[in-house]
This record gives sequence, structure tokens and C-alpha cells, in this order.
Amino acid sequence: MRRRYYITPSSYLDLINTFSRMSLSEKMKIQSIRDRFFNGLSKLTEATDLIKEMQEEIVALGPKIEHKSKDIEFLMEKLQKDSEAVEQVRALVKMEEQTMGEETRIVKEYAEQATEELNAVLPSVQKAIAALDALDKADISEIRVYTSPPDLVLTVMNAVCTLLQKKPGWTTAKLLLADPGFLKKLVTIDIDSIPEKVFIKLRRYSKDPSFTPDKVGVVSTACRSLCLWVLAVENYHEVHKNVAPKQMKVEEAKEALKIAQKKLEEKQKMLQMIESHQLNLQQHYNESIWEKEELDRRKVLATQRLHRAAILTAALADEKVNL
Repeated sequence: MRRRYYITPSSYLDLINTFSRMSLSEKMKIQSIRDRFFNGLSKLTEATDLIKEMQEEIVALGPKIEHKSKDIEFLMEKLQKDSEAVEQVRALVKMEEQTMGEETRIVKEYAEQATEELNAVLPSVQKAIAALDALDKADISEIRVYTSPPDLVLTVMNAVCTLLQKKPGWTTAKLLLADPGFLKKLVTIDIDSIPEKVFIKLRRYSKDPSFTPDKVGVVSTACRSLCLWVLAVENYHEVHKNVAPKQMKVEEAKEALKIAQKKLEEKQKMLQMIESHQLNLQQHYNESIWEKEELDRRKVLATQRLHRAAILTAALADEKVNL
């Protein structure tokens, strides 16, 4: 037997309300699904655009990486050649520095040797000057009193006259002895300015076996000091005559060293410029390596993103068709 259901206004309203709530709930579910679909389609469109952009980026990165690789290869070859050139210049400069140091040492030793040879005779000259300083007017008067002087006294005075570039002779000698500044002339005489011909004439007297301070001192104490002075001046001249060419060679060598030093400094500056250029080239090479690595990294990253985007596109492709 079928059961009867009675519909009252109250139950009918309840049914309507229940249906409305269920309808609203289903509508919201459908809207949510629809929104997700549209969101998925939006993502799919974005992924498609992104894939296109990444494909274009990958295509663009290829030539850039290839060009950068060629630049790096070119820089590497240039850096290698420049390094070889720098090493050659550096070796040349080092060799010239060593040569310059050795030549400077030789010139210095040669100059010191010449100076030592010259200084070796200075004490005898100073000793003779000291002996002259020890003379007084009485000692000079002792020599002047001679009317006919002993041979050794005359020989000594002739030698003095010769060095003073006066005519040898007792008359000239007495005039010199009468000069109050006679001893000062002897002490302050510029030995280096005396001509060679004067010393050639002097040998006539200085080479006399009796022309020694000891033998002359037996005859006259004052003449002994003059004899000592004459021999000291002659000895200094002989040494200076041998040393002078050496000193001239030293000066010439110093001038040559100055020129060589200037050339060496120019080469050192050139080496600094080459080394600076090499350093800049090395920095440029390192920067190119970094840029290539950055391009490779971008390409790998773009490839990975492209792969993931392709997977996402494939997964959503069916949904797009169904929609």
C-alpha cells in the first residue's frame, strides 16, 4: 500500500529553502572549478609565452656564447704571445741592469785606485810644505848671503827657479829669495798648471845623484827643505801624469754610464708599460671568462625552465582541448 504524503505550506517552504541552499552550494562548486580552469588556462598561456621567450633567449645566447668563446681564444693567444714578449724584455732589462751594476763597480774601483795613487803622494807634498812653513827669514837670509854659493845650493835654487818658470841662475835666485812672499809662492803653487816642459828641464837638476835632502842638508838646512819641496812636487807631477789619463777615462766612463743609465731607465719604463698592458689584458681575459660562464649559466637555467614549462604545458594540454 502506498503511503500518502501530505504537503503543507510549512514543509513546502522548507523544501524550497533546502533546494536553494543545495543549488547555491553546487553553483559555488562549479564556479570554483570554473575559476581553477580559467586559472589553469591563464597559466598555460603564460607558460606558452614563457616558452617562446626562453626559446628566443636560448637561440640568442648561442651566438653570444660562440662569439665570447672566440674572444677568449683570441685573448688567450694574445696573452700568451704578450707574456713571451714581456719575459724577453724583462730578461733583457735584467741583463742590462746586471751589466750596468758590474760596469759601475769597475768604474768606481778604477776611480778609487786613481784617487788612492794620487793621495799616496800627497803626504810627501804636505811634508815638504810643512818643512817650508818651518823656515823663517833667518833661514832665507842664510842662503842669500852667499856670493858664490856651493854647488848643491846653486843646484837647489836653479831647480826652484825652474819650477817657478824663472831663468835659472844665482842672480834670479837672489831676487826670489829677496821677495817677502817667496815661501808663500812655493806653498801655494798650482802644481797641476805647471807645463810638462818645465819638469823636463827640472830633471837636469833633480836627477843629480847629490840632489837628496840628506846631502843638501849637510850644506844648508834651508836648502834641504827646498830640496824636499822640489822632489815632492816632481814626484806628485809624475804620479798625477800617470793618474790623469785614468781620471779622464773614469770621467768618460761615467758619462757613458749616464747615457747607458738613461737608456736603461727608458727600457725599464717600457717594461712597466708592457707589464701594465699585460695586466689589463689579463683582467680583460678574466672578465671574458666570467661573462662566458654567466652566459652558460643563463643558457642552462633557461633550458631547465623550458623543460619544466614544456612538462606543464603537456599536462594542461588535454584540459585546454576539453574546455
